[in-house]
Amino acid sequence: MARRYKVLPLCDCALREEFRLLDRDHNGYLEWQELVSASYEVNLHTVISARELREYIEKVDRDGDNRLNLEEYMAARRDPAMPVRIEAIVRRVADAHRSRRPNHLTDEMNGVLGCSELCRKRKKLD
Repeated sequence: MARRYKVLPLCDCALREEFRLLDRDHNGYLEWQELVSASYEVNLHTVISARELREYIEKVDRDGDNRLNLEEYMAARRDPAMPVRIEAIVRRVADAHRSRRPNHLTDEMNGVLGCSELCRKRKKLD
């Protein structure tokens, strides 16, 4: 059964967590290869092509280095014009991550928790 999510404004905590999950090599940048890898991981590679992902990164890349830093990623995720297919990749990666690590707090990425609730839960775990 499909899980339904409340659509809440994404807070900085959620966007940083999304970026961290997508940045596979942990170099602080999100390259198009990492998005392609994520799309294969969640079986969305048939829905969006590598070319489309590359074009999207080129479109939202402000400094022209063909990769997204955290600030560029946060601006792109808050843009209402972000393609639904790319947003779906991010949500499915979060779901896959949650299923592997059930105690890890990734619900905020899917709009389940509010930022203040997420931060309170993180403090309790620390």
